[in-house]
Parts: sequence; C-alpha cells; structure tokens
Amino acid sequence: PVVGILQADGQALLGKLPTTGTAAVTSADYESYNGTSMATPHDSAAAAVVWAAKPTLTNTQLLSLPTSTAKDLGTAGKDNN
Repeated sequence: PVVGILQADGQALLGKLPTTGTAAVTSADYESYNGTSMATPHDSAAAAVVWAAKPTLTNTQLLSLPTSTAKDLGTAGKDNN
C-alpha cells in the first residue's frame, strides 16, 4: 500500500504536534552501511510510489524512469558518496 498526503494537510498535522519534547540519536541507535543491499529498499520504495501514481506503466517503462529522469549532482558520473 502507498499513502499520500497533501502539503496543506501535512502542515495542519504539524500544527497539532506537541510544542515541547526531546529526541536523541546516539551512535548506538543506527549503523552505517553501503552497497546494493542498502540502496535496494530505497529504489523499491520509489518505484512503488511511482507505480501507485501511474499504474498503467509497464514494468519496462517503470524500470527506465530512474535513469532517464535522475539529475546527476556534483561531479558527473558514478559517485562513491
């Protein structure tokens, strides 16, 4: 399933959040990894959102979107970061 929300609704929800509170992230709260096993969930989620918005796309059309629409930031070509 995919859920979407309008910006105006998101802003209204933000207004209902508590005005005080704390959150902490320490080095023990997460790990840093890299590689395809880390990228795959992000790519899959992006594809799911696109396919939900445009369900008539074929799998071939959906697979071509990331490379045909991505903007290469910084130095052109493959990035290690």
